[in-house]
Amino acid sequence: MQNAIDDEIDLRLYVERIWRGRYVIAAVTLGAALLAFLVSRLLLPRVYEASVLLVVQPQETQASPENAPAVQVVALTPAGYKEIVASDPFQALVREGMVRENRANLVGFSLEARVVAQSNLLELKAEGPDALSAARVANYAASLLRDEVVRVNRASVQSTLQQLAEQRDHAKQAMDEAVARLQAFSERGAAVQELQSERDSKLQLIAQYQTRLSDLEISLATQRAGLEELRKQLAAQPAVIKLDRVLSPEGAALAQAARSLDLQRAEPLVNLQDEQLNPVHVTLASEVSIREASVVQLSTERDQVKEALARLSDDVKKLTGELVALQAQQRELEWQVESARRSYETASQQYQLQQSVLAGRTGDSALTVVRPAVPPAAPSRPRVLLNTVVAAFLGLMASVFGVFVVDWLREPAPAAAPGAARGVPSVGQ
Repeated sequence: MQNAIDDEIDLRLYVERIWRGRYVIAAVTLGAALLAFLVSRLLLPRVYEASVLLVVQPQETQASPENAPAVQVVALTPAGYKEIVASDPFQALVREGMVRENRANLVGFSLEARVVAQSNLLELKAEGPDALSAARVANYAASLLRDEVVRVNRASVQSTLQQLAEQRDHAKQAMDEAVARLQAFSERGAAVQELQSERDSKLQLIAQYQTRLSDLEISLATQRAGLEELRKQLAAQPAVIKLDRVLSPEGAALAQAARSLDLQRAEPLVNLQDEQLNPVHVTLASEVSIREASVVQLSTERDQVKEALARLSDDVKKLTGELVALQAQQRELEWQVESARRSYETASQQYQLQQSVLAGRTGDSALTVVRPAVPPAAPSRPRVLLNTVVAAFLGLMASVFGVFVVDWLREPAPAAAPGAARGVPSVGQ
């Protein structure tokens, strides 16, 4: 309860102090407001602001052929145009143009762009020392911005068309070189035909040798079988046969006498049996020799045929490898010619299509003026009313503070409590 009373007493004291200094507070507040009003009206330079409102039209995306270079169109969004306006080169272009045409007072000139939130609107603001100059600068900047975008887009289109033309010429040169290589290779067609004929003739020889080898194998098998049979027959026949003689009566007597003599001798004097070669054995031996010679001859010829077949096979493999390499080279050259021809046709189509599609972009601009700038009726700065109100508020705060400070300085110091000097505590302590 006592705290509430003390607070009420303190607040009443504050109000009383303000009321006592009301004349000072009013004078200071009015003086600050008057001073701000006079300074704003008489001393501060007047600045006029004019603005142009533009709409950024979204550009349609044209379908480009595959591998076609993209056209770089600048500032497709309001933010991009804002960056262009804020750049030093664009500011310098505006100044140079206005000075050259002597259309505006550029003292204190400034230009800025503002993007309207959640829209495709762009606002160009120009500030100048007079209303007419501000309007002229804003309109000229808008026109220059549109012209600059058109110029950059035109240069971009020309660059794109030049790139397409270079691609087309490069594809044409590549196609001519590929055709020349194929023609040079075609002149070697006689050599290819010779290799083909030589390989075919060797293949025919291989077929003949294979037929001959098959016949030799059959004949050799037959001869060997016959030889084995003859050898068996030869082994069964004795090489020598013994024949007894048939004698006459005189000869028989002599033979009997001889035999009687032989009984007394260690060796017989006369051999009455004749030995001679077996004619069958001789015939078979002759046929065996003939068959062996024939087998040897057939084996030799078979080996020769095999060697010839091996040589021919190696030659055919070598010729086949050369023909395959030449055919692969020919196919590669033909593919290069076809690929170069397709590339040239594609590049030509791209150039013609882009030339027709991009030609319309050189004179177009994505900016459209919605509201041109007009000379403002009143300056945008200084803001006299705002400056006066702010000065009056500051003067009011300063005067109230000053009243409290002066009142505090004039207020006497509180008297010391009785007995404080003797160390006697006062009542309530």
